[in-house]
Amino acid sequence: MAIGYAQKLKLILDDMTFSEEKLARYIEEHRNEIKTMTSQELADKTGVGQSTVIRFSQKLGYGSFKKMISDFDSTDEGDVEMEVEPQDSVKETYVKLKKQYEDVIEMTLNINDESDISKAIEYIVGANRILVTAFSEKNVIFSKYLAYRFSFAGYNAIAMSELTSTISHINICNTNDVIIVISESGTTDRLLNFAKIAKSKGMKVISLTKKNANPLQKLSDVNLKVINYGDRGFMRMSMVRISMLVVFDLILLNLVKEDFDESERFSEIIKLQTKLNYKAK
Repeated sequence: MAIGYAQKLKLILDDMTFSEEKLARYIEEHRNEIKTMTSQELADKTGVGQSTVIRFSQKLGYGSFKKMISDFDSTDEGDVEMEVEPQDSVKETYVKLKKQYEDVIEMTLNINDESDISKAIEYIVGANRILVTAFSEKNVIFSKYLAYRFSFAGYNAIAMSELTSTISHINICNTNDVIIVISESGTTDRLLNFAKIAKSKGMKVISLTKKNANPLQKLSDVNLKVINYGDRGFMRMSMVRISMLVVFDLILLNLVKEDFDESERFSEIIKLQTKLNYKAK
């Protein structure tokens, strides 16, 4: 199921220019009137250039202005206010959470090309070593989780975040190795530096960032995307986390399929060896 205008708008909220914000507000207030307008007429009404209207529709992922306005009718059905309110009951909070989980999964799958997922899997399968790195405390936790899941599937993976130790690990890697850089903004200097050094070593760089254009995307051999969803709030923080886990699981489950029997065998060995009464056979 394709996502509609309202959801697409939430994906670019943090990356809109002043003129685009002005345009988005006008569309929200006059959606029915706009259905019969041309892009030039809408530009005249909002006081922005026609090129801004066209760029806005393209930023949302539409091939043309007409395709954007034709999508207006399908956007209101089932829409749920995404942020929790103090007066919400437990049931109301559950309904909002359920709806947002469903939307996040759908949108995450929509903004990631299958070819990019396949390419990331190809690089990981062919790697001798996999480094996973991040900067913020939340993403460092995610990097450790992802490295753990790789290791559990039989891959040589390690999570690194400290400056000197990460660079040291990158420097002993080569063209057969991969670095996965987790950065929602894609602008963190330390992570950009890690990616540059990895590229100089011939490593494959896989990044996980928000959808909007950023410097880390340009340094990456593959860029996977998490949603950049709505205004910053308690619900939004949960949604970004779920989006990231969707990407992780999509990679991991497809990795397991590459050699299912070996992955299953390795998993059983780990389970056996972590028992307190383990005895080598």
